Amino acid sequence: MNVAAPMTSITNGQKVTVTIPSLAPGQSVNFGIVTTVIRGGGTIDNTVCMSASNLDSERCTVGSVVASLPQTGEKPWWRTPVLALMMALLASAVVGLYRGVVWLRRRDVSFQKD
Repeated sequence: MNVAAPMTSITNGQKVTVTIPSLAPGQSVNFGIVTTVIRGGGTIDNTVCMSASNLDSERCTVGSVVASLPQTGEKPWWRTPVLALMMALLASAVVGLYRGVVWLRRRDVSFQKD
């Protein structure tokens, strides 16, 4: 658990209570709770509830674990130019390597004749 002063936390089984002191306008605090699923599977929902002196009742929300992002079917605009550039660089590297090998063989042949 990542809860730093001035906040405090209490863990009771699977319930974690984080107490945040009064905040000034514009002030913010962050905390984190990391969990590990030991066994099982399926859907994991996390419920977060908040109460404050300026709220008339407790407010809760449920968040589900995101397993993967949805497929949009769109390709990024830069994909085709980058692939073309990569192919051009690969082709020039192959040609350069071929020319280097040919040059070395010619040089070795000319040294052997002398």
